[in-house]
Amino acid sequence: MKLTKLLNIVEETVCGVSLLSAIFLMFTNVVLRYVFHTGIFWSEEIVIYLIIFASFMGGSVCSRKRMHLSVDLFPGRLKGRPLTVVGAAIEALSCIVSAVIAIIAFRTIRQMMMTVEVSPAARIPMYIPYSAILLGFGLMTVRFFINVVTMLRRNQTTGT
Repeated sequence: MKLTKLLNIVEETVCGVSLLSAIFLMFTNVVLRYVFHTGIFWSEEIVIYLIIFASFMGGSVCSRKRMHLSVDLFPGRLKGRPLTVVGAAIEALSCIVSAVIAIIAFRTIRQMMMTVEVSPAARIPMYIPYSAILLGFGLMTVRFFINVVTMLRRNQTTGT
């Protein structure tokens, strides 16, 4: 339980800090442009990367809270054990898909680390922005797995 609480704090902190940093950087750049007729040439690129990180971390938060988009036509008609089984199956499938995407992201990042490709304006290595995909889907994989285990354990203890 302590590990999941720490993960909650990390996810929400990264989301919050990323979005606040993006807002601050964009606001600062607007003030610099319109008041001082100058600007931070790399700010828009960094803002985009910060929002991307916040979005992928937000995906993990949505996984934790089971707030991803879904169609509940079939599960909406079920109750008890069948609902738990279908719900666990959906979470397990989501876990597998997230894991596959995380693996592909890992391979892509590993390849990018061997190159010297950098972002156009900020000149940061491109594997850093791409790591948002690995981080987000890696955490989603963990969250979906925890959801499956929790659903199955809860079903065993209640006996429904």
